[in-house]
Amino acid sequence: MDKKDIYDYIVAAVVVLYFPDESVYDNINSYINQVDIVILVDNTDNPGSSIIEKFSSDERVVPIVNGANLGIANALNIGAQEAILRGCDLLLTMDQDSCASSVMVATLKEGYIALEDDSLAIVSPFHLTSIVNAPDSSLPKYEEVESVWTSGNLLRLSLYKDIGTFKEDLFIDFVDHEYCLRLKRKGYRVVQSNFAILRHNIGTNLREIRFCFVSLKVSNHSSLRRYYITRNRFWVTREYKEFRKFCLVDLCRFWAEFFTIGFFEKNKFAKFKMIILGYWDYRIGKMGKFESFASRNR
Repeated sequence: MDKKDIYDYIVAAVVVLYFPDESVYDNINSYINQVDIVILVDNTDNPGSSIIEKFSSDERVVPIVNGANLGIANALNIGAQEAILRGCDLLLTMDQDSCASSVMVATLKEGYIALEDDSLAIVSPFHLTSIVNAPDSSLPKYEEVESVWTSGNLLRLSLYKDIGTFKEDLFIDFVDHEYCLRLKRKGYRVVQSNFAILRHNIGTNLREIRFCFVSLKVSNHSSLRRYYITRNRFWVTREYKEFRKFCLVDLCRFWAEFFTIGFFEKNKFAKFKMIILGYWDYRIGKMGKFESFASRNR
């Protein structure tokens, strides 16, 4: 990228909607003036149009209604392809539950200037959550990482054309990690900008607990999310086993989550059942959208 022209690059934000509530309107407004185009990809089954209607008079907003849940990977690809058609250079990928600080996008752009590296593919923000209130002052301004969450990433669309689309067989969960590891495998870089701030609501009532001097996170994800998380994490760690640190950390995280579900979450039986099913489908190579038990028994 030409460092002198970086601020002239056209930025599109893609937001994946799924039964959005009124808070999503405020979230989108937190960054709408920081980008050139906002692409709303609605994955809601039988969607209500209240959020899209609120932006109907804004020419910067491009609504795309799928009419069904096609998965986050599919929605991101739809947004990326629309951005490319409109001549955009950078894609800001956003979850509907995320709110940007007033200078987040400009700070992410500055990462491309400061690092001056054509292999830089993604600059990601620092995520504030219910258990992380601020970045540690000792953190470096920029930090190379193996993978990042989807929300808040500023992706170079020229590299999206080279690396390929988000993997739609994963449907949801680990779509971001798979994409980052694929970038890294090809020699591209993923960097976190610790002074670009994004507020991100993760899981349901995410909290941190202390157990026997160990800090554990309780996310309270639904049983269906547990299916996708389990199936996809094992698929990703098998496909990218050369990233040993990532695989080891994720294996430890799997067992930590297994423990916290058993001792600190509700609907344990349903969640463990879906974890087992997710692992089984990984083993037999069954990917894509989850099929109901009724469909499986036909």
